[in-house]
Amino acid sequence: MKKLTLFTGIGLIGWSSLSSAQPGERAQELFNGLDTSGDGNLSFEEFLENGRNPVERLDSDADGLVSLEEFLAGKPEGRRPGRKGKGGGQSDRPKPTAEQIAEMQAKMQERAMAKFVEMDLDGDGLLSALEISEATFLEMDADGNGVLSAEELKPPRRAGRGERGGRRSRPGANSGGQSGQS
Repeated sequence: MKKLTLFTGIGLIGWSSLSSAQPGERAQELFNGLDTSGDGNLSFEEFLENGRNPVERLDSDADGLVSLEEFLAGKPEGRRPGRKGKGGGQSDRPKPTAEQIAEMQAKMQERAMAKFVEMDLDGDGLLSALEISEATFLEMDADGNGVLSAEELKPPRRAGRGERGGRRSRPGANSGGQSGQS
């Protein structure tokens, strides 16, 4: 489920060009374009201003909100069911049994449902664009300081999965942000 949050965040701020950019000047140039205040960080407000509506991709009934069913059915962009990771080569690992697959799917569903509940800040059983954006921002804010640095916006390396932050105080909570609205 962290992948769903990350992919939503990356798409939310139009960061796809950064992930393919060479390190250095181009990445910094893109970051500077998003950093409208020029302070070297992206605040939650700047994050919202530069993003797209994260609900659009998951909202199958076009009501402007994401239900649990829509959330569970959503797939991160660029991923297709049954698609293997990079390389697509043969693995020496034995193929999982039907029982193991069912167990993995149940665990994934359980984690996704827990993530949905965590993101549903107002407890109404639906996710708004603001709730998804806020959860994405918090996930990306690895140091928990309430702003995103250029380093935090870089796509995580595969080996570093799980190092991004967890649940913290809401963005803008200390700076009068808008995150209390839904």
